[in-house]
Amino acid sequence: MRNLTDSSRRIRLASIAIIGLFIILGAAAYYSGWQVKRDSEFVAKDAVPGTIAAHKMRMAMSRSIGWVMVAAFAQTTESRDASLKTVHEADVDFANEVEQYKTTIKIDPAKDEALLADVTNQYAKFQQQRLVYEKLVLAGERDKSATFLENELVPAYVAAINSAQGLLDYNHANSVTYADHIRNSVNLLYWAVAVVMVLGLVSAAVLIVNLSIRRRESRELRESEELFRTSFESATVGVCLVGTDGRFRKVNRTLCNMLGYAEDELLQLTFNEVTQEEDREIGQKFIDEALSGGPKTMRMEKRYLRKDGQVVWAYLSTALIEKEHGNDGYMISYVQDITERKRATEQLEMLKTSIDKHFDGAYWMDTDNRFIYVNDSACKALGYTQEELLGQPVTLIAPHVTPQSLQEVWKSLRTTGAFARESKHRRKDGSEFPVELVASYVRFEGKEFNCSFARDITERKRAEAEMIWKTAFLEAQVDSALDGILVVDENAKRILQNQRLFHLFNVPEDIAKDTDDARLLHHVARQTKNPRQFSERVAQLYANRSEIGRDEIELEDGTILDRYSASVYDKAGKYYGRIWTFRDITDHRKVEEQFRQAQKMEAIGTLAGGIAHDFNNILAAVNGYTEMARRKVTGNPVVERYLDAVLQGGGRATTLVRQILTFSRQQEQQRVPVALREVVEEPLKLLRATIPSTIEFDISLANDLPNVLADTTQIHQIVMNLCTNASHAMKNRPGRLGVRLEIFIVDGAMVEIYPGLKPGPHLRLSISDTGHGMDRATLARIFEPFFTTKKQGEGTGLGLSVVHGIMQSHGGAITVYSQPGEGTVFHLYFPVFAGKAEETKTETKEIPAGHGQRILFVDDEQPLALLGQSMLEDLGYVVECKTNVGEALAMVQANPTGFDLVISDLTMPGMLGTDFAGEVLRVRPGMPFILTTGYAPNLTDQSVHELGVCELLHKPHTLQSLGVAVHRALAGLSKS
Repeated sequence: MRNLTDSSRRIRLASIAIIGLFIILGAAAYYSGWQVKRDSEFVAKDAVPGTIAAHKMRMAMSRSIGWVMVAAFAQTTESRDASLKTVHEADVDFANEVEQYKTTIKIDPAKDEALLADVTNQYAKFQQQRLVYEKLVLAGERDKSATFLENELVPAYVAAINSAQGLLDYNHANSVTYADHIRNSVNLLYWAVAVVMVLGLVSAAVLIVNLSIRRRESRELRESEELFRTSFESATVGVCLVGTDGRFRKVNRTLCNMLGYAEDELLQLTFNEVTQEEDREIGQKFIDEALSGGPKTMRMEKRYLRKDGQVVWAYLSTALIEKEHGNDGYMISYVQDITERKRATEQLEMLKTSIDKHFDGAYWMDTDNRFIYVNDSACKALGYTQEELLGQPVTLIAPHVTPQSLQEVWKSLRTTGAFARESKHRRKDGSEFPVELVASYVRFEGKEFNCSFARDITERKRAEAEMIWKTAFLEAQVDSALDGILVVDENAKRILQNQRLFHLFNVPEDIAKDTDDARLLHHVARQTKNPRQFSERVAQLYANRSEIGRDEIELEDGTILDRYSASVYDKAGKYYGRIWTFRDITDHRKVEEQFRQAQKMEAIGTLAGGIAHDFNNILAAVNGYTEMARRKVTGNPVVERYLDAVLQGGGRATTLVRQILTFSRQQEQQRVPVALREVVEEPLKLLRATIPSTIEFDISLANDLPNVLADTTQIHQIVMNLCTNASHAMKNRPGRLGVRLEIFIVDGAMVEIYPGLKPGPHLRLSISDTGHGMDRATLARIFEPFFTTKKQGEGTGLGLSVVHGIMQSHGGAITVYSQPGEGTVFHLYFPVFAGKAEETKTETKEIPAGHGQRILFVDDEQPLALLGQSMLEDLGYVVECKTNVGEALAMVQANPTGFDLVISDLTMPGMLGTDFAGEVLRVRPGMPFILTTGYAPNLTDQSVHELGVCELLHKPHTLQSLGVAVHRALAGLSKS
C-alpha cells in the first residue's frame, strides 16, 4: 500500500508539471500531442492499473497469512470462523486482481504473462500449504500446526510475496519508462503544447484514479483494522504486540487482567520485566536468533510475574513479523494462563510421588483380587520387584486368605467404604510379619477397586509386649516406693495406688478394697489435723487441671507429709488424669529445725562478736577503776560494800560476754585431752551443796572411759547449767536428778539426723529430771538465744544457747526429749580422743610487784590508758601512757632503750597494734611487747608469738591478770 501511495504522489506531481507546461507552452504541446496520447494510453491502461493490481495481489497474500494465524490462536469457534472467512475473502480478492491484471497486458505481453503466471503458481502453492495448516488448526494440533507454520507455510508465503513484489516492480518500471518518453516528447517544440495538454489530462485522470483507490483502500484498511482490533480485544487469551526491543506496543485486556497491570502501565514495560528471572534468557534468545535468520516462531511454557509479585504460569505462542522497508519488525504473542492446570498437574504429581514414597505399603487391587499398583515400600517390605507383584493375586503375600474371606472383604468395603484390621504378610523368602491394614473402596469409571495401605507393626508388637512387662515392673516399683502414690484418671477415679499410701493414712482393708473413692477420701481427710482444708484443696486441684500442687499436711499423730500433685498430659495436650504423692518428712523437718536453730545462734554470735570489743573496753574501765578505788578505800565499810557490788556486777557482765561468745563459737577455746568422768564430778560436788535436799541425785558414771578433747571450764559450765535447769524444773517438790556417763556408738542413721556428728565411738552424758517437762512448742525454741520460760530476773535465756554452742565447738551434739508432766532428758555426745589427759594446774592468786621498770602504755581511749598507768604504778612500775600511736612510735624510735616493756591496744586509729609491734621490734629487736584487746577472733597466743609479741591479754583484765602478764613478759617467761 505504501508503494502505491508513492506512485500516486509522483503521478500527481507529474500532472501538475504538465498542466503548468500546458499553460506556458500551449502551442508546443500540439506538436507532440499524438505521441503523448499514445504513451499516456499505455500508462493509463497498462502500467498504472498493472501496478495497482499487483499491489492488491500482495495485500491479499498478507491478509491471508495474517488472518490464518489469528484463526490458529482463536479461543472460540466464532472468532476462528470469522478469521477463516476473512482468509477466503482474501483468496477471492486475489483472483479478481489477477483477472483485472490480464486486461492491462499491452506493453510486453510475453513478459507480463510470464510474471503473472509465476505469481499465480506461487500463490497456488501457498494456498495448498495454508489449507493443510487450516486442517491442523481445526484439528486442534497446536504443536504440529506451529511446526508446519514455521517449516512450510512461512517459506511458501515468502516465495509468493517475492513473486508479487517482482510483478509490482516490473509495472512500476514501465510507468517510469513511459513517463520518460512523455518528457522526451515535450522536448519537441512542435509537439510541446500537445504533449503538455495530453500529460495534463493524463495527470488529472491519474490523480482522480489515485484518490479513488486511496478512499477504497482506506475503507478496507479501517474495516480490517476494526476486525483485528475487535478480535484482539475480545480474545480470551492474552494477546500482545512486542517490539524487537522487548517493549510492549499493544496489549489486550485479558493480558492486563492476567498480569494485574493497567494498559498504560504495561506499555511502559518490557516483556522481561514481567517475566520470572529464570525464564528471561530464552525469550531474548528467540528474538536474537529470529532477527539473525533463525526460526520465526516459538512456543513454550513460562512464568510471568504479576504486579503483586505472584507467579503466573502461561503457555506462550509467538511469531516474529519481520521489518519492512526500513520499519522495525515486531512479535505477535498469544499468552494462555495455565496456572491452575499447572497447579493441578503438580498436585497430581505430588500425590503420586507421596504414594510412591509413602512409608506404608500401598496395594491397589481389582475385583479379581490382583495387584494393579504397588508402591516402593510394599516392594521393599515383601522383597519383590514391582514387575513381580503386578498382576499377581493377593494370596501371593497373604496365603492364609481364602476366597470366602475375600468375598467378605468386598462385602464389607461396599457396605462401609473402609475398614482397618491386623493381618500377616509373607515375604518372598517365606518369612511372615504382622501388618495393620487400612482398606478403602474406590469406584472409578464403572470399575471397583480395593485401595489398601499396610503398615509393618513388628516394632509395635514388640513394644506392646515390652509395655506389658514395663507396666508390671512399674506397678511393682510403685508398690515398693517409700512414698505413698495415687494415680487417678480424667474423672478423678482411682486407677493405681500403692500399699505405702494406705499405710501412711492408716487405711483399713475394707476401705482400701472398696471402689468408692469418696469413702477413701473421707477417711484420709479425717486423718489430718484440718480435714476441711485438706478436702477443699483436693477439690481445687481437680477443678484446675493445669495447676501443680505442693504443700505440707500434718496428721493427727504428728506425722508431717509432703503432698505433691501434678496433672498428666500427653504431647498433644490431652489430659489423662492426676498423680498424687505423699512423702513422710517428719524426720527431715526435725533436721531442718535444728539447722535453722544453728543459723539463729550463728547470727546472734556474729552480732555478739561485733559488740564484744566495745563492751569489753567499757567493762575494762568500769572493773579496773572500781578495783583501784577498792584498793584505795580503807576503813569505810559502806563504800567498800558498794564497790564490791560494782565489781560483782562487772564480773557478771564479763561472764555474760564470754557466754555470748561461747554459744556463738567466737570465744577462743582451750581444748585439751581430759578424762570426762573427773571433769563432770567436780561441779557435781558443788551442786550437791546448793540444790535442795528434796531432789535426789542419781549418779552413774562409768569407769575406764576413753578421753575426750574438751575445755574443762566449758564442761563445768554445761553441767552447772543443765543441772541448775533441772532443779528449777523440780522446784518446790520432790524429784530425781540423774547424771549418766557411758560409751555410745554413733551410726550412719544417727548422723543423717544430726549432721554435726561423725560415725564412731562417743561418750554420752545424759542429764535428766522428773520435773514438769516441756511441750512441743517450747522444745522448738529452747536453744534460741534469750528464750526462757523462767520469770523475769531468774534467767537470761542464754544458758541452753551456750550449751548448744559449746557442743558444736566440741564436734558433738545435744538432743533433748521431753513430754509435759513426764520430765526431761538431755543427751550430750562427745567424740572420743585417743590421747592421754592433762593434769590441771592451780593458778596462784599473788600479784607480782615491779621494781621501777619503765613501761610505755598505749591505748586510744584515754580512760583505759590512764587506768593502765595507775594499775602499773600501784604495782611499782614507771609508766608513760599515750593515746596516739604515732607519738608512741616516735618516742621509741627516738630512744629505743628508754623502755623495758611496751603494752598496746590492738585496735587503734591510724595503725593496728600488730603493725605497731612490728615497727617497735624493728627498731629494737627483742623488746618485750604485750597486746591487749576487747575482742580478737583471728588472733591466738601462737599467732602473736610468731609476731614477736610476748602475750595477748584480753579485756577486761584485772589488776592481777595485768600484773602477772607484765611479770611474765619482763622475766622472759611464756604464758602456759
